Amino acid sequence: MSTLSPALYEQIVQFCEPHFRLSGERDTNLTIPLSGWDGYYRLDWSGSPHSFTVRLVEMLPPDRLQAVLRSLLVGYQDEETVAQLCQQIDADQGALVADGNIPFASYHQEWVRHWSQPRYRYDSRFVQLTLLLDKGPDAQDMRFVPDSQHHRYNSLPDLLNAVDEKAFVLLGSPGSGKTTLLRRLQWERAWAELKAASGQTSLLAPLSGYASKVPGEPPPEPARWLESQWQQMQQHHPTLPAFATMLQQGRLLLLLDGLNEIPHQDKTEYRARIEQWRQFLHETRYCGNTIIFSCRSLDYSAPLSGETVPVRQVRVEPLTPTQIEAFLHLYLAEGSGEVWDALRQDNRRLELFANPFFLRLLVDEVATTGDIPDGQAALLTGFVRRALSREINERHHRLFLPAAQLLSEEDYEQVTQAAAWATPYDLPDEGPLLPRLQHLAFAMQDQQTGEGGQVRVAEKAAWEMVAHGQARELIAAGIQLNVLDKDQARREILFFHQLLQEYFAARVLARRPEPERAAVPWRAAEMQPPLAEELARAGGERPAAAATGHRLGGDDGDGGGDERRPGSICGWLAAAQFDIGCPLRGRAGRAGERRAAPEDAAELVGAAGGRGQRLAGADCHGRGVGRGGRPALDAPQRATWRLPAAAVGGHPGRDVHHWGGQEPVCQRKTGASSNDRPL
Repeated sequence: MSTLSPALYEQIVQFCEPHFRLSGERDTNLTIPLSGWDGYYRLDWSGSPHSFTVRLVEMLPPDRLQAVLRSLLVGYQDEETVAQLCQQIDADQGALVADGNIPFASYHQEWVRHWSQPRYRYDSRFVQLTLLLDKGPDAQDMRFVPDSQHHRYNSLPDLLNAVDEKAFVLLGSPGSGKTTLLRRLQWERAWAELKAASGQTSLLAPLSGYASKVPGEPPPEPARWLESQWQQMQQHHPTLPAFATMLQQGRLLLLLDGLNEIPHQDKTEYRARIEQWRQFLHETRYCGNTIIFSCRSLDYSAPLSGETVPVRQVRVEPLTPTQIEAFLHLYLAEGSGEVWDALRQDNRRLELFANPFFLRLLVDEVATTGDIPDGQAALLTGFVRRALSREINERHHRLFLPAAQLLSEEDYEQVTQAAAWATPYDLPDEGPLLPRLQHLAFAMQDQQTGEGGQVRVAEKAAWEMVAHGQARELIAAGIQLNVLDKDQARREILFFHQLLQEYFAARVLARRPEPERAAVPWRAAEMQPPLAEELARAGGERPAAAATGHRLGGDDGDGGGDERRPGSICGWLAAAQFDIGCPLRGRAGRAGERRAAPEDAAELVGAAGGRGQRLAGADCHGRGVGRGGRPALDAPQRATWRLPAAAVGGHPGRDVHHWGGQEPVCQRKTGASSNDRPL
């Protein structure tokens, strides 16, 4: 494959795409320039013009890519364009073999090659970044609002060039592309330095690793921890200068991924960790380094900003319906119309596919099977099936042959024969491959000590977690499937995406439910920190209790709650956008509906899917409902754990309910819901 700089890659795709609109044109235009190339018969000729062109450009070596460009000449203007593109291809290849005269050459070359892989593909046309204005903690309404002096940006470099500040937090839900944007920025900066060295460089570090090596001890100061991350890079690139020198001279772009994933036991400990980073920003404010954190929500990132060092919040916007339609047309061409017609009439699906990660999975599934999966679990199951088919049917990889003993003969035949699956969630699990990957995900989630997020473990620890005699082969197969990833510099194993990690862990949890994981103290006398301390810190406002995550007191500030108003539960659940696996979903989700009959409310609450504290990575607390449909402190706790059919191969799941720490009061069967979330 050709390793191309971002701008050149986009120019080549744009030039080639019009020549491959019809399937017949593809073979006609490529037969001569690719004659004798051994990869010709491995080309996938299917897909939209854009999809085919992207795959072709990523697959061709530099000399063949130049031959294809020259074969597409249609006139003098094209001749000049092609000559320039071919020259730039040569220049890019030269930069990849540059000697040590360029500062940090080997370091930048490594990141250029790494982030150029197809798995990290990125399209800036579908990115919108909103710079938020901080009105201060005393703001009467919303503290953070869109900055009217700045339009929306399509890339981080454009945003960074437009503002003077040097510290930022990139906000977005899982799958919105936060980590992808940080990787892209490192990739672009590495290319820029190879072409015109300025003596600057970047460091991308996962904050999930910001912890002490000694259990129970606080982590080191941020500067010391960053230095340790830098030293891991120096082991592979010994010519890198000392971290302290780079930091003091303002020559660093620090990309710190997962602010909300900093290990912590409770909110008090998290505040202490944030204060350490806030102090680091204060101490280094005059150095001139650019520092970008990523974070799931403002709840976690807002305390980072201070008077001396304001930290600008940047929100990654969900895809708009217009963008979703354009994305579908780009990657599905004529087939996009039917898919868009199905999506635009369903607000739930529009909300799901406003997430770029899931929209990409949808496009791949439709292109492969013609089906529109219903829900996150089906999308992720489809991803795993396609990955297995690719490795078995196209690449014939040895790890996926029955002789490797990672898949059984039955597993192998199920994939090779493209036989129908019993349910949208079945996977071939007779052999150890997928069950052991699920076990790994469960173990990684289980060791998490902060909010749900992506977990990394040392490679040797991953082998132990897999707990199998072929642990190394199983990890290698997971990487080959793009289910797992490996950080070569740190020798760490992680799932390729947090949502894949949660998906595999949820399949284990669904078969072996552990509802006690969601138990938390909710009574005033049992809460930690104590209720009085929380209220005193709030200064008259209604804070969110650290133990339960819901606000203290009712609407009238009396601290009470009307715990016997089941009719208001429907409205609160609908407003909170819970997944409701029962016939009441449609009724509760309609705009403006806030009341329901008591018997309906009881069914609705029983069907609301809660998400486990660690193994689902989100709010796990059953919440009582007070006046106005809001959570109230004194309402009895009711926690629900959805055991989705999606996670157990289509078998009916069970919802297990607890009221205020008592024994389970009911267990009832639920059918597979189209909106079940084992994530």
